[in-house]
Amino acid sequence: MATRAKKISIYLRFDIGNSTGLGHASRCIELAKNLKKNFNVNLCTNFEAKKILKNKEFNFFIKKKNEKEVNYISRIAKNKNEKILFIDNLYNYKSGIIKKVTQKFIKIFFYQNFSKGIQKSNIIIDPTPNLNSSRNIKKKYKDTKIFSGEKYLIVPKSYSYKKKNYLGISFGGSDPKLISFKILKYLNKMKWRNNTYLFLGPMFKFKNQLKEKIVMSNIKICNFDKRKFLQSSLAICSPGVTAFELLNNKVFSLYISHSKKHHNLGKYIVKKFNYSKNLKIYNELNFDDFKKIINYYWNCKKNPNSFKQKKLNIMYNSCKKILRLILNETKQK
Repeated sequence: MATRAKKISIYLRFDIGNSTGLGHASRCIELAKNLKKNFNVNLCTNFEAKKILKNKEFNFFIKKKNEKEVNYISRIAKNKNEKILFIDNLYNYKSGIIKKVTQKFIKIFFYQNFSKGIQKSNIIIDPTPNLNSSRNIKKKYKDTKIFSGEKYLIVPKSYSYKKKNYLGISFGGSDPKLISFKILKYLNKMKWRNNTYLFLGPMFKFKNQLKEKIVMSNIKICNFDKRKFLQSSLAICSPGVTAFELLNNKVFSLYISHSKKHHNLGKYIVKKFNYSKNLKIYNELNFDDFKKIINYYWNCKKNPNSFKQKKLNIMYNSCKKILRLILNETKQK
């Protein structure tokens, strides 16, 4: 009787906290669910992530407090089992560490990361459309395999909920640029009278200070609640994973970005689905523009025909495509 082949281990590297937010964790967990039938899945992350995720389905390989990233990656590499490394982390890895650990893994995949240290034998996966047409990318990574396009965009599946009549606001797990303070200031200044929930992520550190800024009783500050946010009749958020979940629930959203990179993502989402409005980057947004836009779209939401909606074809098969890619590139059967 033939013995069952031993599964290869895959280590998913991501973090939660500070500017990272929850997006990397959300998509890695979604990917992990699709990988577990073919691989032994290990979540390589910080202790804060383990505490927040409370996931008992997968093994954790925890990064020690104050441990340098190069030391952490080296420690992962020392595991003696056959293994693959999947990096979904913004850290800019240098060539020394990646060259050193590449030989310890069957293959290393970088997701939405173009580090200086990427080697020829590594694989880059990026959901940015038409990435391969970029001359700079082609020149810099001419010997590295790149798989790009929206078919690799990981969007966690979410349920559809019945909308309720309130404005929902959220700027991710940590709101690193403290956009919440600016929006609350604008709402107070314009004497916004509609029911509003300002949702704060688990890593937001200034909840008490923000509450002190509230002037009107119609604005409630509370911990992030995905279901409640997806029930908003109009939303304000940063473009990212949550933006796609709002699209799935047909919640029209106004995007305020933390950075130029997020702003470009917002432009892509608006062009692709035509069911959101991309505002300026947080430090370029002024009061007059904000007041005009939010009043306009709050009034529009009362008439569903006000929004010219494209078919919301959200990509939910991306994890399966990435699984097949990993299997093909590692020749795993």
